[in-house]
Amino acid sequence: RTILSLAANYYSGDPAPEEPLKGRISRYAWGDDYHRVVKQRLDRVLQDIRRMEPSTRGVCYVDAGPVMQKVWGAESALGWMGKNSILISRDRGSWFFLGVILLNLELGAERKHGDFCGSCTRCMTSCPSGAIVAPYVLDARRCISYLTVELRGAIPPPLRSCIGNRIFGCDVCQEACPWNRFARRAGEESFAPRAGNSEPELAPLVSLTEEGFARRF
Repeated sequence: RTILSLAANYYSGDPAPEEPLKGRISRYAWGDDYHRVVKQRLDRVLQDIRRMEPSTRGVCYVDAGPVMQKVWGAESALGWMGKNSILISRDRGSWFFLGVILLNLELGAERKHGDFCGSCTRCMTSCPSGAIVAPYVLDARRCISYLTVELRGAIPPPLRSCIGNRIFGCDVCQEACPWNRFARRAGEESFAPRAGNSEPELAPLVSLTEEGFARRF
């Protein structure tokens, strides 16, 4: 009956590394696993709702399950879908995680947020691989986040020169977005950068085993 869309700020304020011999990891992966942290928060919110209304049935999702979180977020007052296909807020930019709670309760809806990208195309022109092929259209096959996180095979040779020292994800389109000048530091300690996660030395990562990867990241 109702979808609650919620956001959790993860912006640490720390600069991204510029040294070519250090790897660049997307900001969202600098701290603890956000799936667990945000899911625990959503579960607490659901418990609070159940205390107020014992008949409540609900389920929580954080980047899992058949739920388009960005789409539902754009249908709420959280923000709008930017030209880079990322949800943007006028108050906090785009450095936030999303989660949803599906409820059997009939709750009032917030007014949908407007689109404030205007004529700006900074995210499109800054993309190293040209993955934003048109406003609001992302070709995931060219996206560095997809190539370094989701792709199971080898990165296609024509795109390798675009990767640079990025080893997990890419924040370029968010760094270029002028709305992120309003980003505020997150208060959640779990999202603070772990030692070695924000700017790891590249050479030692070559010999990282699957077990070592799981322990470190």
